[in-house]
Amino acid sequence: MWQSLYSPTGRDGYPPVAVVFDPGTRLGEQALKNRMNRVLDLTRVHWSGKYQKLGGYGSEPDGYVDYGDAIPVLFTTLDRIQDCGPLAPVWWRCGHRRWETLPDALDNPQDRRAWRRREAGRSAARKEQEAWERKEGSAAAGDWSQRHIPAQPEPALPPPPPCQVCGSPLKGLGGEDPSAPPSDGRTCEACRIAEAAQPATGLFKVLLGRQDKHPRDEPPAWL
Repeated sequence: MWQSLYSPTGRDGYPPVAVVFDPGTRLGEQALKNRMNRVLDLTRVHWSGKYQKLGGYGSEPDGYVDYGDAIPVLFTTLDRIQDCGPLAPVWWRCGHRRWETLPDALDNPQDRRAWRRREAGRSAARKEQEAWERKEGSAAAGDWSQRHIPAQPEPALPPPPPCQVCGSPLKGLGGEDPSAPPSDGRTCEACRIAEAAQPATGLFKVLLGRQDKHPRDEPPAWL
């Protein structure tokens, strides 16, 4: 019936019950506290809600308080309302730990909304941790691959072509002689020096090697 009489509040649970204590002059401060605690204990089953355990982060359990079947019970005193008005923090919600304004006292800070906020924070932290681990893993894998790639041998250079005249290397063992003609890429240092020292007609002899003939090798004059 109350749902047909009152508009939705946007909060879980039934309409609240406000208890206004009027100690007057007969009750002292301690007696008033004792009476409040007595009413609080007698109504605990109605205002406390039910704890719903859900998954937490790692080994830490987490959950929320379901107030869907709870009746909020609020305490105040007549002198507080007379002195400060009902909009001031003069309300004590059973289950809360301080004097609050009416909107704060009617709020359920431990409901599913709070768990969703915590879960969103944990999810963001997990994604950040996973991104960091992927980055570190990729860097470590890259370092490992660089360290374990075998060194590739340098390709062997083809040997330089030999001298086209004598077959010796193009460069002498002692380095280029200052008196040798410039390198032509075809003949070695010794052949270039010999070629420069002989006339063109004697080049064939120089290239083939000149041999002195012995007089006995000469044919006799009578032949």
